[in-house]
Amino acid sequence: MQKPFTGFFPLSKTPAPLRPAETTNQITGRRMLLLTLAITLLLTGIFPLAAFANPLNETISREDQALIRQVILENYVIDIDPAKLETITVDSLAALLDENSYYLPDWYMQELMEEYSGEFEGIGAYIMEDGDRIIIAEPMPDSPAEKAGLLPGDQIVAVDGKSLEGLTVDDAVRLIKGPAGTEVRLYIRRAGHDSPVVFSITRQQIVVSSVRDRVFDGMIGYLEVRQFSDHTTEYTQKAIDDFRASGITKLIIDLRGNPGGLLMEGVEFSRLFIPRGPVVHVFYREGSITYSSYLGEEPFENIVVLVDENSASAAEIFAAAFKDRGNGIIVGEPTYGKGSVQRLYPLPSGAGFKLTEAIYLSPDYATIDGMGINPAINMLRFHPNHDPEKLLPLEINRKPLLGEQGEDIAAAQQRLRNMGYSITDPAGAFGTSTQEAVKAFQEDQGLFPYGVLDFSTQRRLQRTYISWLLAPEQDMQLTTALYYLRGNRSSHMGVEPIPFGSPAVNQ
Repeated sequence: MQKPFTGFFPLSKTPAPLRPAETTNQITGRRMLLLTLAITLLLTGIFPLAAFANPLNETISREDQALIRQVILENYVIDIDPAKLETITVDSLAALLDENSYYLPDWYMQELMEEYSGEFEGIGAYIMEDGDRIIIAEPMPDSPAEKAGLLPGDQIVAVDGKSLEGLTVDDAVRLIKGPAGTEVRLYIRRAGHDSPVVFSITRQQIVVSSVRDRVFDGMIGYLEVRQFSDHTTEYTQKAIDDFRASGITKLIIDLRGNPGGLLMEGVEFSRLFIPRGPVVHVFYREGSITYSSYLGEEPFENIVVLVDENSASAAEIFAAAFKDRGNGIIVGEPTYGKGSVQRLYPLPSGAGFKLTEAIYLSPDYATIDGMGINPAINMLRFHPNHDPEKLLPLEINRKPLLGEQGEDIAAAQQRLRNMGYSITDPAGAFGTSTQEAVKAFQEDQGLFPYGVLDFSTQRRLQRTYISWLLAPEQDMQLTTALYYLRGNRSSHMGVEPIPFGSPAVNQ
């Protein structure tokens, strides 16, 4: 949860009474720089704080400085002394402005614009770090990566001959992405191959949907909203239409990990579910805007919204409106607590500048910034034993033998135990019970069951464990939502929910 925005103007006075529909208090004297820039976006998302560190010693051109100075003086959420803006550097902006206002280098600006558009040029695969390895987490459906035959768990060892050793996921992404129609070669280490396999893949334009939907029990709809980018509301409306055509009357909206995004996408999304009346109050330095819903008939009888500590900003706009005025409950962990609105300004150099211009309050005027939203049912997503952050890395760089010890053995034991295989050996010790568990796992997976933790078995264990962990059965928040919507309101899957912050046991 972020720190509250303490520099804002007082909000102790009662806001002006609402007028019907969408009320706007005129913002006089506020010169709209939108007329002089090619494009600006009203944002609510959270961004990496590394942007403040200026690791590349970025310098800001004089032309960029002039525009930055102008928009700060005209539009920043609080008044700034012009004398403090005589010289503008990355570091001076960080010292002067709030944590969500900063300069973005041109490469970061490009990535951000791609993220909010939901489109990029590349191969269409999710990648992730696994210890010191970079692996394919999941190829996107019908993508060049899937068509080329890339599989979850494949290790990327090099891109176009450049080794990924010591590089981050972000570094790897920049190497893999490129103009549509060009070719990239991925060197993949895969079980059963002694040397890396080379995949030559032609990049293409990739469209990423910010919304995923499915149905549980043939009666409960599920919407996962990953971010509020272009077309989020459009995708959601289509899913709603499909659900209603199938007779579905109950819905789960999953906002976990949703960092926010475009302000108006968050508002329009809220208008699909929140009944007629206010959705959010946005307070600028010189006035305020109330965005309202015009919804008559609510599309679902009952809704459960899932949130966590990474649900932020536009996701919190909806969650706050739902808490105040929705027909259902919120399940999960307290949200991030970002109640401010930024505008993203493209600069002449190709870089960008993100500036906080407003804060927002819930329909009932509850403060979100620095506070977050508390769920009705406050519980962890995973059982403490299954917390991914406590998962030991499975390095896959040797074949442990009976009687040996090591952290890689402990990592394999941890995964096997969590999936239900019985191991009585001490953590990190490859004893007979560990050998029997490995043998049972190999048999279950159709591998040769000889109890040796070879490379193929370790890679299969890694992939199988990820699939097991991400299955609905391991998601306590989701199972609680399903249990609630099935009509069981007094308990949660027959067990008490594990409260936020409970200590881990039996690690």
